[in-house]
Amino acid sequence: MSSGPLDYWRVLRRLFPDLGCRRQDLSAGNSTLGFGAILTVSANSTSDTAWRKEGLIAAANKTGLDIQIPIQPVFSKKEVVRLTHSTSRIQFQRPKVGNALAWLGHVHILKSFLQTDLTTALIIEDDSDWDLSIRQQTLPLATAIRNLTSPNITASTSPGPYGLAWDLLWIGHCGDNWRDSPSQTTYPDPTLIPASSYRGFYHDGMPPATRLVHYSTAPVCSFAYAVTRHGAQKIIDWAADERTGAYDLQLGQGCFYKHLTCLTSNPELIHHHREGGHGYSQIDGANGVNRVLKHDYTWNVKYSARCNSRKGKEGEELTQCLPRPEDT
Repeated sequence: MSSGPLDYWRVLRRLFPDLGCRRQDLSAGNSTLGFGAILTVSANSTSDTAWRKEGLIAAANKTGLDIQIPIQPVFSKKEVVRLTHSTSRIQFQRPKVGNALAWLGHVHILKSFLQTDLTTALIIEDDSDWDLSIRQQTLPLATAIRNLTSPNITASTSPGPYGLAWDLLWIGHCGDNWRDSPSQTTYPDPTLIPASSYRGFYHDGMPPATRLVHYSTAPVCSFAYAVTRHGAQKIIDWAADERTGAYDLQLGQGCFYKHLTCLTSNPELIHHHREGGHGYSQIDGANGVNRVLKHDYTWNVKYSARCNSRKGKEGEELTQCLPRPEDT
C-alpha cells in the first residue's frame, strides 16, 4: 500500500471519484487513522492466544498503522468477583468471568487514554482485522461524520478530521439497526464486499457499494470504537454504575438511551478475525466454552490485512478471507 500523502490522495480520487474531497482532509488517512492514537485491549498472551497479537502487529505493519498495545495489569480475583456478582438493572443478568475480564480491560484502556493529553483515541480489540485499504476508507468516513454532526464546520476549521461533536464512534461491530436511526448520510465505497455477502445484524436491504454513517441505535460488539475525552469519561462514569453481562451491550445501551452521543459506520470498517485451529474468542474460553475453528476468516472485509500480511512478495495476488457457508 502507498505511504505518502500525495499517493493516498491519488488512491482516494481513484476509489472515490465523486467525493470531491480536498487535500486537507488527508489527516484521516494517517498512521493512526486521524485519531490521537490507536490503543489495543489485549490480555497477556498464552500459547493459544499469541496469534491474536502477532496477527495484529503483522496487519498493522502491512497497512502502515501505528498501533499501541499497552500492558494490561493482572486483575485481582476481587475485581472480577465484584463484576460477576453485580446484576444489571436493565438486563437482569450477571457478567460471567470472560465478560468481566473484558470489562476491566476496556475500562483500563479508557483510563489510560484520559491520563494523556490526546483529544481522541481509537480502541481496538487484539483480534481485530481490517481491509488493506483502511487508510483510504477513513478519508470519506471523516467527511461524512463532520457533515452529519457539524455541517457548518469545514475540514480547515474542524478540531480534527472527525470533529468532536460525538462521544463514541463505532467503526468495528456486528451490526446496528440503521433503519431506525433518526439521521444518516451515505457515500459510495467500492472497497466493500457484495451486499449479499454481509454477515451480522441489520444488513438486509443495505445499498450495494455504499457505506452509511448514522446515529447509533442498537450496535453490538466492541471490536473497534473511537472516543473523545468527554466520551471516555462518560463511559467510565455511567458504565460503572449500570453493568450488563457484556461490555459491548452496555455501550450499546448507552447509545440507545442517549447517555452517549454515538455514531456508527455501517457496514463496519473493522471486524474480528477468526483463526483456524483456535478457539472462537477469549471471552468464550474464559467462560468455559471451547469451540475450535476449522478456517481463518474475517466477516465483511474484502481483503483482510491479517491474511494478506502472510504474503511473501509484493505484487502477489491478494487473498480474501471471507467465511465459508459453514462458518459462523
